[in-house]
Amino acid sequence: MPRYLTRTLNMARFLSRQFFLHGRDAFQAELDICVSFLVEQFAPRPAELTTHLDALLDSLLHGFGDGNPDRITRWKAELAGGWRGEVPPERRLRAFRADIAALLRRMEDDLASEGLGERVVQHIKTCPDPTLRRLTLESLADAFGYSRTHFAERFRGERGITVHDALTHEKMHRAFRLLTEGDPPPTVRALTERLGFSDPVYFSRVFRKIYGRLPSQIRRG
Repeated sequence: MPRYLTRTLNMARFLSRQFFLHGRDAFQAELDICVSFLVEQFAPRPAELTTHLDALLDSLLHGFGDGNPDRITRWKAELAGGWRGEVPPERRLRAFRADIAALLRRMEDDLASEGLGERVVQHIKTCPDPTLRRLTLESLADAFGYSRTHFAERFRGERGITVHDALTHEKMHRAFRLLTEGDPPPTVRALTERLGFSDPVYFSRVFRKIYGRLPSQIRRG
């Protein structure tokens, strides 16, 4: 993948985090900056600009759609796409913003119909590691505007697991990914600190309960 296109995909990942962590307004402000930069950078080369905007949109679709192909296809089919082709920069910018606004409305409608549990899981899955290590039942309940008790009961009723279980599984998933994809893989102590566990022994015990092997065994391959 060309280096410049990788930068655009990194923009999309950053924008997804902005939406789930800070809301629509923060997302929109950062989106305007990113898209304006791309339009300015590639305005003399319309085909390249279209490639970058397509990459940005596709990455946002996958991020917001949690990789669900049916959902992504449905959302994408509803977008106008008036920014593609030989379009003046300002008109292209307006059309792209309109498509993103339509995508956000559709996504919010779908998430609302899927319930609180799905929105919380999306939030947990997309937050960066420093945020994940600080998340608690109390902080999540406050972020979503519920009392601690009501939030915990509703989440468990919808998902069949506790909020603590959801946080633990996401941390273990990230640990497994880092152990198998890291070059070199992180140490168990480094993972313990990175994901907010106080004790490497306890971290290893939880990891083995989920994956059937100790993290040190995964690290050795």
